[in-house]
Amino acid sequence: METMEIESGSFDDFDQYNVEYKGEVLYIESKDWRKSNSLKFQIVVVLCLFTLFGLGDQAVGALIPIFQKHYHVSDLQASFLFLSAITGYILMGLLNGIIHEKIGLRGILIIGTVSLCTGFGVFSTAPPFWVMVVFASFTGTGCGVLDAACNSWVGGLIDSNQILGILHGCYGLGCLISPSLISNLLERKINPWKWNQYYRLLFWLALVMFGVSSFVFRRETAKKYSYVFDLKVGKIGKDGYELSSANDELEEDDLDKFQNASLGDSLKSKLVWTFSLFLFLYVGGEVAFGSWLISYLLRVTKVSYKMSSHIATSFWTGLMVGRTVLGFATAYYFNTELTANLTYAVGSVMGFIVFYAISFTTWHWLFFVIAFVTGVCVGPIFPTTIVSAIGILPTKYHTSGVGFICAFGGGGAAVVPFLVGLVANSSKTGLKLFPLIILLDFLFLGTWWLLITKKFLPTYVRP
Repeated sequence: METMEIESGSFDDFDQYNVEYKGEVLYIESKDWRKSNSLKFQIVVVLCLFTLFGLGDQAVGALIPIFQKHYHVSDLQASFLFLSAITGYILMGLLNGIIHEKIGLRGILIIGTVSLCTGFGVFSTAPPFWVMVVFASFTGTGCGVLDAACNSWVGGLIDSNQILGILHGCYGLGCLISPSLISNLLERKINPWKWNQYYRLLFWLALVMFGVSSFVFRRETAKKYSYVFDLKVGKIGKDGYELSSANDELEEDDLDKFQNASLGDSLKSKLVWTFSLFLFLYVGGEVAFGSWLISYLLRVTKVSYKMSSHIATSFWTGLMVGRTVLGFATAYYFNTELTANLTYAVGSVMGFIVFYAISFTTWHWLFFVIAFVTGVCVGPIFPTTIVSAIGILPTKYHTSGVGFICAFGGGGAAVVPFLVGLVANSSKTGLKLFPLIILLDFLFLGTWWLLITKKFLPTYVRP
């Protein structure tokens, strides 16, 4: 494709053109999916990646009873699978901005999918348990880097609220498929699968996503990332040349906005840590509930493994519906993401209260209903928080800051389930506290978000 001559100008989400920048010809696409076919393909690929996340993440929770039987491990030992994954999540959170600058989005997708292939590939061989714990960090690395990069990328598109909702709905789709699929494959009468064969399937899916994402995002290089950021903050014109005459008149504090925030800058930001810790507890509570739900229903309420798997599927179905449908509700029926998120948090707390109450009855069929409704309320909190962070944080934090928020928040998926396992392993009655732990977690989150809403609502502008 030939390079077009373009005029200097400001950043426009709808522009499509070619430009030579630092010796490389860049293809700049519209950020509106309606105007770009290649962007549509990229969005589809990212949706598939998040579905794969869900298939892998929920597999551990669905297979905990199987792992305990196969390896003869306790709740605490099984929980180390969750804890191992946090190393990858946090590492990618710390390095997200640096990696973007060095290898671009395409390079990040390659690192992420290769890490997933490595983790799933080792799991598929049914290795000794300690090997599984070690290589769980690879799946954590893959999910962490892809989660941070994809959320930052989608957050910068037109209709980000709706697309982020669908994106995280696809994660819920993978999570809802996983428990029922695993139970059906392992318990079918003719040629039942072994648990490691499921990871073989995930390995091949990750390998396909490696090839597809490498091709579809082939133009998303480090220089393109640098160009788009510099253009967005007004450091350069569309022709790629620095606006030196304008910059000479700016004070040092004004020039600061031209610099993409470093990792150190992001870690010094109280706002970045506020959103990071919020999502850490949110994701931890969400994943802990989905991961330990089957074990809780099996051992405390005496529900069968198959029925427990279907109840877990009901929760993840609600989560997928909530993220997909309520993403549009947030955009069209709420004035801001802040008030929408507060509503979803209150609904989540009410759902967990009812779930805990049902645990003391024999009305097991109600678990299907309340798990679904609770999932609907829990689901949209993550993408709505990301959009809120983008709206509140300065532009320079939109890569390193938001990337760290996503990756560090994702680390909660390892720590909180581990802590639940620690409590469950502490005594014979420890697992009975599981619903109460999740309830207290979301009650705290709801109160926290109320404070955030009160502080930023008067000045909040939708991104």
